[in-house]
Amino acid sequence: GIGRITGYGWPAYVGSPDTVADALLDYYDLGVRIFGIGLSIDADEDRELATELFRLVRAGAAQRDADHEHSNELISTH
Repeated sequence: GIGRITGYGWPAYVGSPDTVADALLDYYDLGVRIFGIGLSIDADEDRELATELFRLVRAGAAQRDADHEHSNELISTH
């Protein structure tokens, strides 16, 4: 599997942090709230990518929660 290619026990994510965050947020929309994301942080570049990915996922989740809360308010007032 891909774990053998990467040398780690997990699949590598493919794409930019934006692309991967968007894919993870699709799962968030389905109710997934805990993600196990295995990343190598051996190099500075890997740490920077991981930091950016986590920032994007947190920000995207917060925005989706706010949007959901706002739509619930609209529904309850009508």
